[in-house]
Amino acid sequence: MFVSIFLPYQFGLILAVSGVLLTWILPGILTNPKQGHVSEKTRAINFPHLVERLLLLVIITFGEMIIGIAPYFSVDNLSVASFLIFIIVTNLFMIYIVEIDHMIDVNQDRVTGNGAIYYHYPIFLGLSLITVSLSFLGNQVANNLFLVCLLYLGILLMLFGVFAHQHYNKSSHPFTNKLYWVEFGVPREDFFITTKLATSGYRVTKAQIVQALKNLQTDYIDLMLIHWVVSDYEGTYQALQEAYQAGQLKAIGLSDFNQEQIKGILAKFSVKPALLQNEMHVFQQQVAMRQFFHENDIQFESWAPFGEGKENIFNHPLLTTIGSQYHKTAAQVILRFLLQEGVVAIPKSANSERMK
Repeated sequence: MFVSIFLPYQFGLILAVSGVLLTWILPGILTNPKQGHVSEKTRAINFPHLVERLLLLVIITFGEMIIGIAPYFSVDNLSVASFLIFIIVTNLFMIYIVEIDHMIDVNQDRVTGNGAIYYHYPIFLGLSLITVSLSFLGNQVANNLFLVCLLYLGILLMLFGVFAHQHYNKSSHPFTNKLYWVEFGVPREDFFITTKLATSGYRVTKAQIVQALKNLQTDYIDLMLIHWVVSDYEGTYQALQEAYQAGQLKAIGLSDFNQEQIKGILAKFSVKPALLQNEMHVFQQQVAMRQFFHENDIQFESWAPFGEGKENIFNHPLLTTIGSQYHKTAAQVILRFLLQEGVVAIPKSANSERMK
């Protein structure tokens, strides 16, 4: 920034803007434990202190906003609109307080707090736009349409920043059996929750499991699958096995693994995968692989029971002929074939009638 003063205007401006951008970006890189610049065991900042300071800055900004709308409450300008504007400002303030002061878990470990800082940029920018637009709204020399657009843009930016903080929210309302019963009419154990994660290695997978439990608001997941084979899938499986042994997972599954890779997992780990999810349909029946899984008591699941609509599968002459004998569609014939082969099918459709 200081060097840019002594440079020609165009070069100095570029250097100054680059410096500003670096001050925004570098803290997020240098204080991220995953980048290796700080120890993963080190708490990079005092997170409660950071949230407290950010909260104080926003409260001050709201105070400036109140001063900005004060002219609406003068003797000459007092009207119904004055109270509506005050309600808007108060409501935005309460949204911020509830989300940031009440919902955020300030006692989190191993967080840099960079997200909280960066998410506050749109909050401050949004509040500034709201203050400016409300200050000039109704002014005879001002463009009211432009000011209204600024007002809505400011509100959207502010709300975006506020709700982006949900990453730091407390896990204070997990879906207990009682809550599942109240909200859905059935207990938690009657739900079978399946989710997937990427092959990210041991350390990242451990964190992903914790995040999945938090996102799903449950104490355990019935089935978690490794999405596909990339990089350190054995480290990923090790993390899943530990989660299974800790009761966080009821079963481990694999997706798009080949037979040799599964043999390696069976030889190395004590917890056997309960399920393999691969492509399988009438045109790709995976007979040898399914026989191997049957011998090892591993359930086979087809993620593409309709072959992704290829080979004119829904109008295939053989399938429609078989279907006509039993008054069924080709799709129903395909699903019946998979069921009789002992394969779990997970068909996809956007048609409500087909879903039924």
